[in-house]
Order: sequence, then structure tokens, then C-alpha cells
Amino acid sequence: MEKIIMKKFDNLLSEAGITRSDGYEFYFRNYIYKDIDLDGKKILDIGGGNGLASFYALDSSANCSAWVVDPIAEGSNDLMFEQYDSMKKNYDAERINFHRDYVDTLLDPSSFDIIVMHNTVNHIGEDILEDISFNNDAYIEYVSRLKTILDRLSSDGILIVADCGSKNFFGQIGLKSPFAPSIDWHLHCEPGVWQQMIEDIGFSHIKTQWTARREFGLFGKFFLANRVCSYFLNSHFVSFYQKK
Repeated sequence: MEKIIMKKFDNLLSEAGITRSDGYEFYFRNYIYKDIDLDGKKILDIGGGNGLASFYALDSSANCSAWVVDPIAEGSNDLMFEQYDSMKKNYDAERINFHRDYVDTLLDPSSFDIIVMHNTVNHIGEDILEDISFNNDAYIEYVSRLKTILDRLSSDGILIVADCGSKNFFGQIGLKSPFAPSIDWHLHCEPGVWQQMIEDIGFSHIKTQWTARREFGLFGKFFLANRVCSYFLNSHFVSFYQKK
């Protein structure tokens, strides 16, 4: 049964023009939404781009809904929006919406049950990210930007933060990682940095899990999804928090 479900979702991505689509269903189910109850939940997908994280949620629960928020400028990445539009045709249109602007201009709904920041938490402040470890003003500004987003979460709501850490074998020896060649490691933070910020805002840390590349499937989950192996691969993690 698992193989059939995986085939279905990954094929929908492939039909939408998403390259290297194999393994996304496994990845979202085993890492991003692991142990998360999606039924009846309103999901805010920050910087969601083509909406992969949201569409997987819709695929997994018949009665959840999602709002993808991404200020994709006209003409800057039309392919991503075209992929979203293609995927949307496979679902009830009323269950997913795309807000092509910043979250502070999203008026309705005003609160959500789950916020997903899938590889985007560093994007809200790349201009000051490198300064937060030694500049208190930069740290406070970053927390302020993050709080604007997290204020949208309802009481006891769940926050999911997935990103690459800043420590990686290839990055520390000055080479491009063959597993993540586009990553600028200095524009990322270790999960503990985000945890401090998010706890400062008023959240409880549930757990942090290092992930393995989706193509590795079960082998990756059992043998590579740990800090040591991840350090030599793509240094990717997912953290879960609950709003107090």
C-alpha cells in the first residue's frame, strides 16, 4: 500500500514539471509531518513556492486546508507558480490558496493550527543573519520578523521548521557539497540557534530530527538520518515546536 501511495503523489509532482520527484511522499511523511495530526487543520505554508508541503498535507488528509504564502515577484519565478497551478488541479480548489505577497498582508484567515517553514526560516532575514551571533540589535530584529509570522499560530498550535544547518564537512573545507551544491552555509544556522529564538517568542521545543535525502528512502531513515552522517551529506534537519 505504501508503494502505491508514494507512486501516486510523486507522479503528480512529475506531471506538474517538478524534476527529481521520486521520494517526496516518503520524505514528507517520514520527516516533515511525522506524528503530526493534519485532520481538520488550517496550515500556513511560509515561502511555500510551488506548494509541495501543502499539497502533501492535502493528499494525506481529506479535510485539512492550506494557504501558501510566497511573495514571488511577477516574472521572477513563474515556473514555480505554474507548477503550483498544475498541482492544484488535482485537489479541491477551496482547500488551497496562494497568497502572492508577504504574510502581514494576509487578512483572512487570521490564525492557523500549523505553520510550516520548509527551508525558508533563513529567508526572512538573510540581510542580517550573519550578524545575529554578535550583534544584539540584529538578533532582536530577526526575532521580531519571526514573531510577526508566529503570531498567526493559534494556542497549542504546531510549528514545523526544516532547513539546513550551518555546519557541513564540505562547507568547512571551502568546497561545494555534491549533495547540496547551491547551499551557502554561512546563510544558515544550526537548529539550536532557531530553537533559542523560537523559545524566546514563547514556544516549547518538541524535538529535532536530522533527515536524509529523500532518494535514500528507508535506508536513509534508519542509517543516515543523524547528525554525524548529515554533516557529510546535506546537514538537513526538521524541528517541531508547540505554542504555549
